[in-house]
Amino acid sequence: MFFVGAKKCPKCRTKQYVTAKKRKQTSLVGPIVVVFLFLLLNVFNFSIGIGAFISLIVLVIGFVIFPYLYEFTDKEESLF
Repeated sequence: MFFVGAKKCPKCRTKQYVTAKKRKQTSLVGPIVVVFLFLLLNVFNFSIGIGAFISLIVLVIGFVIFPYLYEFTDKEESLF
């Protein structure tokens, strides 16, 4: 789910980089999901098995959604 460096576009064969804005936005998703899952499991007092199942579902949803969140550019942008 992470892109380090350039990826080649399958259509035009040029190097494409994830924009700095989208790298910042997607880097915040992981910690937010972990905190949300931790709170959800503690508030509703789920067992470890149910917690693992919910975490697996969230992971699969993340793999499906993340490719649609990325924006690419032909120039590498710095984060700061």
